Amino acid sequence: MAEYSQKCHNRISIKTRSTETSDGLAAIQDQLNKLRREIKKVDEKVYVAQVGCELCKGPHYTKDCPLKEEGKTLKEAHYT
Repeated sequence: MAEYSQKCHNRISIKTRSTETSDGLAAIQDQLNKLRREIKKVDEKVYVAQVGCELCKGPHYTKDCPLKEEGKTLKEAHYT
């Protein structure tokens, strides 16, 4: 009976440790995903700062250039 009790305790202990490990890994994975998103944002900002808009040389992507809107001048695009 003592042997059976010990085996049951060991199984429960292993399951508990397994769950704790899974929870810890999930938390780490979540942190890594957040870090990836932050790195992507920084990379985009660096790209814009280094390359900038090809149309007006402003600090934004070419696809977001205010000059694409009808009637805008280069000066207005830089201040947008």
